[in-house]
Amino acid sequence: MAVRDILTYPDERLRQVSAPVERFDDALQARIDDLEETRLAGPGAVGIAAPQVDWFERVVIVDVSGRRKTQSHGHLILVNPEITEWEGFALGR
Repeated sequence: MAVRDILTYPDERLRQVSAPVERFDDALQARIDDLEETRLAGPGAVGIAAPQVDWFERVVIVDVSGRRKTQSHGHLILVNPEITEWEGFALGR
């Protein structure tokens, strides 16, 4: 596993459209492991998306647990997520 450099705004690469993941194999798992290690190494990040580490496939990792360092099952790895409906927004942790 490896901690990757994180792209930050206004890096133009962040505007690139990501492709859907087509191969579910060990290479994908290794990249997901790197993405999670990068998230954990950052300054308290709740989530990270693959494009933030210069990987343009549709993968997002989010920790939706109510508090830090919990043993709950709030850890989500989303592959090829799609927003099918949208209504307002809410700010949280």
